[in-house]
Amino acid sequence: MAQFDFGNIDPYVVDGVQLAGMLNQWRDAVHSWHRGPTRPTYVVPGMMWVNDAGGATAWVVNVFMGATIGDMPIFGYNTTTGAITWLASSTGTFVAQILHALSTANPAVWWTASNNPIDAKQWRETVTATGALRLGAYNDAGVETAWIQFNRDGTITSSRVQVDFFATGTAAPILSSDTVFLFPTVRSGNSGAWLNVANGRFTPPVGRYHIWAGANWYSSSQAIPCVLFIRKNAVRVGDEIFNSAAAVGTGVTSAIAMQLDANGTDYFDVMGRTGAGATTPSGGQLWFGAHRLP
Repeated sequence: MAQFDFGNIDPYVVDGVQLAGMLNQWRDAVHSWHRGPTRPTYVVPGMMWVNDAGGATAWVVNVFMGATIGDMPIFGYNTTTGAITWLASSTGTFVAQILHALSTANPAVWWTASNNPIDAKQWRETVTATGALRLGAYNDAGVETAWIQFNRDGTITSSRVQVDFFATGTAAPILSSDTVFLFPTVRSGNSGAWLNVANGRFTPPVGRYHIWAGANWYSSSQAIPCVLFIRKNAVRVGDEIFNSAAAVGTGVTSAIAMQLDANGTDYFDVMGRTGAGATTPSGGQLWFGAHRLP
């Protein structure tokens, strides 16, 4: 600890020996940035001091802002290893507005224009786990809304890359109860593997999409309906489409299309049913597609 305040020196009371002792203690306080486990009693607004209450590995440099705000931690350092870490204050925005450039994972530099309109304030530049440099736009909730990524191999990718796909499947597995449709054959697109052919889920980047699906099947034993609908995160969106076959062996087709928003983790899939006892189609086709809207 090296904190000291000699107060007001009275030259008619303090002799040379006493003055030397005071100055020596004051020198130690100044040289150590007024280090101690608590704020110096003689602190004034704008004064910096070191809090060593956390021990040798966790000294914290503070600046005293006044009685209303109190201390604002600026950075901490480990006197054992020499590591220095920027600190975010509970009441301040020093780090949040300037720097998060050193971290064991996803180090980032943030920019915030606090006077900008809603959802037009934040950008972040991050080094990803694969070593790519990613520049992202964020809304006020801290959710990334668009990004450009510079990869280690020199390629550049973007959230605005063309997102589209068209895939097909067969109707044979469809049952009388609601069944998730699968589309194992990708006919075009899907360069980002947004459609998972194993479970039928389409999980696109952030954006608005035109999504469509359809089914055509028949039964050699009875006239069966064709019912289908689109789900978002396992919840049906919009109405289901219901069409009935005219007679045994007659094909029936249902198709649906809608525009839906995705937040980057939302997924969409297609479900349907024959709606006729335990009958499954004797044959038929399924299709599913999507593309990003401007």
